[in-house]
Amino acid sequence: MTFYSDMAATARGLLTRFGQTVTVARTAGTFDPVTGTTPTATASSFTGKGAIFDYETRQIDGTSIQAGDKLLLLEAGNAPQINDTVTIGNITMQVVSFSTLAPAGEVVMYDVQLRS
Repeated sequence: MTFYSDMAATARGLLTRFGQTVTVARTAGTFDPVTGTTPTATASSFTGKGAIFDYETRQIDGTSIQAGDKLLLLEAGNAPQINDTVTIGNITMQVVSFSTLAPAGEVVMYDVQLRS
């Protein structure tokens, strides 16, 4: 194992111990503007471990980070995508942005911004 794969294992262990199960759902397909539907949509989902936090007041700028947005630290594995929905407990929010924390190319975890 490399140093960063050890860090990914440590992050996964901490998120498993102190976080909770997170379900990420994705709907992909081609939008038909005439009918306003996505007739060829396919849905998929995956679960992982994560921890959700409030943003600090100083981080909320009203544009890129809005009041009510949440920060999700998600274990390495399946990467989220913008517009995915994330369900934690009985709360469902949408992925607004995310970044992959991958020093030296080794994915340690994902930093995900969520919005209701």
